[in-house]
Amino acid sequence: MLTAIRSPWPAAPVWPAPASNFSRGRAVALPLPEVRRIDPPAAKAAPRPAAPARPDVSADDSTDLFGVASVFGVWSCPIDLHGELAEKAGFASAEMMVMPGAFDRSLASCGVGQVKYAVNFEFAHEDNTKACSTISGALRLWADHEKLFFYIRGAYNCDSRDAVRRALWHSRNAGYRECSVGQFPTRFRAARGSGGEPNRIIVDEARLIEISFVRRGACPGTSVTFL
Repeated sequence: MLTAIRSPWPAAPVWPAPASNFSRGRAVALPLPEVRRIDPPAAKAAPRPAAPARPDVSADDSTDLFGVASVFGVWSCPIDLHGELAEKAGFASAEMMVMPGAFDRSLASCGVGQVKYAVNFEFAHEDNTKACSTISGALRLWADHEKLFFYIRGAYNCDSRDAVRRALWHSRNAGYRECSVGQFPTRFRAARGSGGEPNRIIVDEARLIEISFVRRGACPGTSVTFL
């Protein structure tokens, strides 16, 4: 005969079965517990600094200047000749054509640190407006068979940054749009015009002295672009 033995341990509680979120294959939305949002105390707003005055010229370090300083093989408008050039040519005014390769020797000599053959970037051919030059590398020059190019990177140094800012000002406020070069022809052919034709000079070689940002250049096809 078997006798039931009572366990000395208390009986385990019977927990209710968890609510199912499925009923006959359909989802049943369960109520979400209430959550109280406690916002932190609002921080005292700091006084807003006054906005700085807007400068007349805005150019950051990423602004660069690129341009065509001269176009080869085209006639310029009449140019006044001075000094030795006028004496050798035999007249005081002439149209001028610069041939491809005329600046090659000058470009090869005006590298960084070369003071004697430096080329400046100026405004309207005024010496006192020099902004930068090839000495520091701020002004970079090169040419192909058609054009003479220049490039000034605004972030290169303080001179290049100043040159770009001043060029922007002249573009916006003085109507500067084109370029012109200051040169001294060392090999050229001159012909006096007759019958109403202008005097003309073909430049085979010249020393490049400066590049100027101007309202209107003597040579057609020059340009300046802000990048």
